[in-house]
Amino acid sequence: MRQLSRRDLLKLSLAALGGAAAARLAPFAARNPSNGRPNILLLVFDALSARHMSLYGYARATTPNLEAFAETAAVYHDHYSAGSFTTPGTASILTGLEPWHHRAVALSSPVKRSLSDNNIFRLGRGEYTRIGFAQNLLADVFLRQFHRDLDLRLPAQSFSYGNPLLIERLNPSDPLAYFAFDDFLVGGFKFDTPYSGSAMLGVMDRILRRGVTRHPEIKGRLRAEVCFNGYFYYQNRVLFDGIFNTLKKAATGDRPYLGYFHFWSPHEPYFPTPEFTGLFRDGRRAVEKPEHPFAPAYLHTAQQLTQLQTAYDQYIANVDAEFGRLMDSMSAAGMLENTCVIVLADHGQLFERGVHGHASRLLYEGVLRTPLLIRLPGQTRRVDVRTPTSNVDLLPTLASIMGVASDLQTDGQLLPGLGGVEVPQRSLFSVNAAENSAFLPLTTGAFALIKGTRKFLLYTGYAGLDDRAELYDLAEDPDELRDLSRADPAAAKQMRDELLAARDAADRAVLSADRK
Repeated sequence: MRQLSRRDLLKLSLAALGGAAAARLAPFAARNPSNGRPNILLLVFDALSARHMSLYGYARATTPNLEAFAETAAVYHDHYSAGSFTTPGTASILTGLEPWHHRAVALSSPVKRSLSDNNIFRLGRGEYTRIGFAQNLLADVFLRQFHRDLDLRLPAQSFSYGNPLLIERLNPSDPLAYFAFDDFLVGGFKFDTPYSGSAMLGVMDRILRRGVTRHPEIKGRLRAEVCFNGYFYYQNRVLFDGIFNTLKKAATGDRPYLGYFHFWSPHEPYFPTPEFTGLFRDGRRAVEKPEHPFAPAYLHTAQQLTQLQTAYDQYIANVDAEFGRLMDSMSAAGMLENTCVIVLADHGQLFERGVHGHASRLLYEGVLRTPLLIRLPGQTRRVDVRTPTSNVDLLPTLASIMGVASDLQTDGQLLPGLGGVEVPQRSLFSVNAAENSAFLPLTTGAFALIKGTRKFLLYTGYAGLDDRAELYDLAEDPDELRDLSRADPAAAKQMRDELLAARDAADRAVLSADRK
C-alpha cells in the first residue's frame, strides 16, 4: 500500500488530462466556469461478469447498448475485482485498497474505522456535490460509514415499492448496529435463511411483506415485471427513471456532481421482464467442469446451471437495455456533454463446478473478471486496454480525471488509456477471507494472484484442505480446466511466495497500526 502525495497526483492529473484527453475536456471547461471540472457518474452493476457480456466476446448478444457505448470509451478487457462478493469488492472500489488493507472481509462489515476518510467521495470535498446510492444493503453499509463525505445519500429502498426496512427511518450512524437489528427483524432473507431472530418480529415482517406484494401497482405482476432483492420490490424501469431525474436535478447545481449508483441487478434472483424472457433459447449449455472440493454442500446439476445461466443472460440484456435508455435520456437532455461515465461491477457470477452465484470460496474468472468502461466528456473514439487492471485503480484515476490532489492511501495505479502506463506483468490480488476475523492475520481464506496470463489460486486454513494451490494459463486455458501447479511447480512456488509475502506484509502493517 502506498500513499500518493499532492505533488504525485498533480503530476498524474496533468498527464491524464494532457494531449488528446485535455482536448476532449476543454469544451466542458468553457461551459462550466465555476471550476472547469466534469461531472462524474459511476454506475456499478452488482454481480455482472465480463464473461457473460457480448462486449467481451460472449456468444450471446447480452450487451448491445454497452457495446454502442464502448465505441467512444476506454474499454478494459482484463479487469478484476479485488473480492469475490459485495463487501470486499465494493470496499476496494470505494477506498482504492486491497481487502487485506481495508479489512472489510466479512459479510456486511465496514472498512477499518481508521480508514473511514479514505474514500472516493473525499476526493470531491469542496468541489463536487457528492451523491451515493446502493440498492445492495452490503454496499449501503459503506455509504453509511462514509456519510461525512456525502452531500446526499439516497436510502437503499429509493425508487422501490414499500419499505420493509423500518430501521432505515432511525438512520443509525453505526452500520453494524443497523445491520444487526435489521437482520434480527427481517430474518436475513438476503442471506438465504428464512428465519428472523424473533418469532414475533418475524411474523410482523411477513405481514409487512405481504402488504407490499399487495400494493395496487404491483399486485399480480410480481413475477412478470417486478424485481426483488431480498428486502424490497422494485422495477428497473422505475429505478432508472429515478436515477435520471436525480441526475437531472444535480446537473442544475452550481457545482459538478460525483454520483455513485450501485444497482442490485443483475444479481440473483433473476427477474427479466417479459420481452427478455424469450431470449437465448439457443440450446447453449453451461461449460461442464469437475466439481470442486470447496463447492457448497448443495450442488447444482448441469441442467440447473444451464437454466440459471440463461436467466442470468436474459437479465443482463434487460439491464443493458435500461442502461441504454438512461444514456439516451441523458444525451437528449444534453447531460452527457460534461459528464464522465464509468461502468463497472463489484464482482461477477459463477455457473460451474456445481456452483451458482458467488457465495463460495471459488475465485475463478466468472466471479473475478468484471467490466470497466470509462467515457470522458466529448470522447469520440474507442480505446481498448488489454493489460490487467483492478478496481483499486479507480480512486487514483478519479483524482486525475477530477483534477484534484489527494493524500489518500491507495493500492491502485492510474489506469492505462487515461495517463497510466501499461504493465503487462503487473501483480493483481483478489481475496475471499469471509471466514477470517478482520482483526487477526488472514490465515483462513482463498487468495488469487493474477500476473500477465498466469493465475494462481491458494486456499489456506481450511480443515482437511489446507494449502491447496492451483495454477492456470488464462491465454491457453480461459475456462481454467488444466491445473498446472504440478506440471510447473517452480512457477507455482514463485507465485505462491509472492502472494503470501504480500498478504503477510499487509497483516503486519494493519495489525501493528492497530496496536498503536
